[in-house]
Amino acid sequence: MTYVLGSVYGLFLLKNVVDGNFSLSLWNPALREVRHLPDPKFEVQPYTTNPQIPLIGNFGIGLDPVTNDYKVVWFLYFRDDDNIPRIYATVYSCSGDSWRMLQLNDRYKSHICARSFRQPLGTGYLNGTYYWLVLGAWKCSIVSFDFRNEEFGEIEGPNAGRAFDHHHLVMILLDDDSTALMTNVRVCAFEYEIWVMVQPGLWNKLFALKCFTYSQCIKSWFPRAAIYVTERSHLVSVDIRTGETRPLGFRQPGLNKGLWNETVCSVHIYKESLVTIK
Repeated sequence: MTYVLGSVYGLFLLKNVVDGNFSLSLWNPALREVRHLPDPKFEVQPYTTNPQIPLIGNFGIGLDPVTNDYKVVWFLYFRDDDNIPRIYATVYSCSGDSWRMLQLNDRYKSHICARSFRQPLGTGYLNGTYYWLVLGAWKCSIVSFDFRNEEFGEIEGPNAGRAFDHHHLVMILLDDDSTALMTNVRVCAFEYEIWVMVQPGLWNKLFALKCFTYSQCIKSWFPRAAIYVTERSHLVSVDIRTGETRPLGFRQPGLNKGLWNETVCSVHIYKESLVTIK
C-alpha cells in the first residue's frame, strides 16, 4: 500500500494503484492489524470503448455514530464515449465486510464531473460526516457524505468578493468542531485567511495567519496548529490562536518540494485505537 488517504479514531485507510486499478486496506497500527478490502466491482465497461479512460476516484473513512460501524465511501466519475457523465458510489461496511452500491441523484452527475476534488489535509471526517473540497472555475464548494443515512450533499463556499487562489486553498477542521477553509491572501506570500462555516452555506472570516519564515508547503492541519515544512526540511507547528511555533523534532531532506509534490510528506492525526479489524 503506497498512499495514506486518511485516518479516523486510530484506523488508517490505505490505497494502492497497480496498472490503473485501485485497492484499499484498513490498518490499525496499535494492534498491528491490516484488513484488505474486497473489490467493489464497479461495472463501467459497457459505457466506454476506451480502456485507458481515466476513472477518477475519491475516498473517505468514517464512523457511523448510530451503529458504531466503521465505513469507507468510494466514488468515481468519468465521461463516456458520448461525453455523458457517469458516476458510481459504493459504501463498505466493516461489520459486514462488504460493499453496497448507492443510487445517486441525477443532479450531481454533470456537476461532479465538471469539478476538481481535493482530498482534505489529515482527514475530512467530522461528527459522522466526511467532507471533500471541490474546486470550480471561480468558486469552491464542499461535498459531504453522511455515514448515517449514506447520502451525499453539497455546501456552497464563502463569497470572498474575489476568486480564490486554488493552488493554496485547503479545507481544515478547527478545534470547536467547525469546518473551515484556509487560503493564501496573496500569491507567493506567507499570509493566510481562515473562513469558518457557521452553518451550511454561511461563512465568516475568522482571522488571518501570518508566517513569514516558513515554506508555503502546508502538510497537515491539527485542531489548533498548522504543520509547515521549513526551507531546511524541518517540520514545525504553528498555533493559529497564539502564533507560537514549536519544532516537531523531525527532519528529512527533500520534504520541501512545494505544492506540486504533496506526496513526499503527509501528517495525520492519530489516536491509539484498540478496535480490531481482523
